[in-house]
Amino acid sequence: MDQRPIVLCIALEPRELEIANAHLKECQLINRECNEQLLEAPLDLPIRMIICGEPQGMPIAEVAQSLRMFYADIPIYYLTYSRRNLAHKELKKNGFTEAFLLPGDLQPFFDTAERELSAMTSGKIKAFRQVALIDIDAFKRLNDTAGH
Repeated sequence: MDQRPIVLCIALEPRELEIANAHLKECQLINRECNEQLLEAPLDLPIRMIICGEPQGMPIAEVAQSLRMFYADIPIYYLTYSRRNLAHKELKKNGFTEAFLLPGDLQPFFDTAERELSAMTSGKIKAFRQVALIDIDAFKRLNDTAGH
């Protein structure tokens, strides 16, 4: 049986999940869509952390409150690409431990996740692999002139 700490990922975009998988190698990531069933009963797993993206068709406050009801002592982080969804006080009041605006807050998020997981696992998790995500326009031209 896999003994790595379990991180529940809810409503993460594929690119966010890929980054999390690459960066949190010491953890077992379980990805779930945000739906009524997930918010009505806790999963029967020893979850150490929850990372929540943008749920489609559900108010973020309702999602936060439902998660906090079942996972009272677990850090729950909200990741968003939209400034309008980043009302820190409101998000914390509704149950999130912290919220991060991507892509700018990606490193602070992983620094926070590393500290939390290290504390929860009595220091067994000490290092994470760094990942850089770069989107270059006209990459072919750059590669043809400066690459190879």
